[in-house]
Amino acid sequence: MATTPIIAKQADAKRQTEELADVVIAVESRDRRGEPWYVRLRAWLFCLMFLCIAECGTRIEFDTTLCLRHERFDNFPNPAALDAFVGQIKRDPAFRVVVLGDSVVVGPSLLDKDETIPEYLEVALRRQHPGRDIHVWNLGIAGARSADIYCVLLKVLEASPDLLVIENNFMMYAVDFRGQPISNTWLAYSLPHIPAALTPFLKQRDYKRAIEDTSTWFVERNFRLFGLRQAINGMLFGVQPRVPFEDPNPVVMLATVAGKRVGKLPMQSWSRRGQTADSYRSLYLHGGAGLDPVRPNNLNGRFYPIMMEELRKRKVPAFFYMTPQNPAMLAQYFPNEIYVTNRGAAATFTSAPDFPSRDYSTLVPDQLFYDNDHLLADGNRMVAEAIAKDIQPLLKTALAPAGKAAQSGSTTVSPGEPERTAHR
Repeated sequence: MATTPIIAKQADAKRQTEELADVVIAVESRDRRGEPWYVRLRAWLFCLMFLCIAECGTRIEFDTTLCLRHERFDNFPNPAALDAFVGQIKRDPAFRVVVLGDSVVVGPSLLDKDETIPEYLEVALRRQHPGRDIHVWNLGIAGARSADIYCVLLKVLEASPDLLVIENNFMMYAVDFRGQPISNTWLAYSLPHIPAALTPFLKQRDYKRAIEDTSTWFVERNFRLFGLRQAINGMLFGVQPRVPFEDPNPVVMLATVAGKRVGKLPMQSWSRRGQTADSYRSLYLHGGAGLDPVRPNNLNGRFYPIMMEELRKRKVPAFFYMTPQNPAMLAQYFPNEIYVTNRGAAATFTSAPDFPSRDYSTLVPDQLFYDNDHLLADGNRMVAEAIAKDIQPLLKTALAPAGKAAQSGSTTVSPGEPERTAHR
């Protein structure tokens, strides 16, 4: 009986010996101290440090300089970009002219930045007022109706600009809005207070959508790398065509810039591109039945008087103009007397004794149009020089307090004779 425990002990010892023989000895000691958490996460910390440095650099660039002065707001429209534009306009020490409007003000994407109406306007104003520092800001946005312009105006007025130039487009009176006068509803929702004039036309957002929008805009407005990502891409890689690409794509941007430089993406008139009047007929004719009369309650027109009332309260001078339309196309859409009558009715929305306005509908010949209302570079120059000439009374008044009244000997360029100078 005494031998049983001994045999059991021997069996256990043999089994343990066999198990030890199968053990692989670790290279490192079990007693080795573990790495600190910040060492294990150093790759992530490096990325975080890089993002912080980039965020600081972006804030310095957009919050202390005027880097957006020659940019187009439409290339990256969101609340953060609008805030950045307004902030730079506010600290701009020059005489500040802000141009508001739709894609005609923005200019086709294939045009260079210095070939837009605002850029040519700045050149013309500087030529007329030598020695005076004048900056013209482009806050046009594609597809903007007067309600969209009204929302942008409310933001721009925070910067107290010296002069506003506001576009009126006849095409927007010919389009059936179907009860929706604003195309970029985020412009209204992102304002501190939604304008009462727009409230009936805005859909009530449910709590989920409101929270999502508020959260997104909070992040965009407080983290520049996220909110101004399109602006950064545009400044680094160039302008991206609007279609068919919706998001910023550096490859497409670089390809576009390269194509323009080698002449593969030329800006050509509508006729040279093979366009016909029928290509744009549906934009002006409701259901093919003809142009509806422009009535006093027109959804697009009603917001111009509202803008004027806001400008009166803020005591900001403004100039309104009707942008040109392609005469070759309009001649085929409807009889001239119908067009003239409707155009005159559309112009009444921007007519007021205290706000000068001009109708440039027939200023530009058809060969300077890219399509029905967008202009080539020479067409933009003609419009800009016409504006520069017509706003001289406003400029004399606005510049006089600073002792920089327009000199009587300053020359102007006729709208029909565009200046033939190289682009800046």
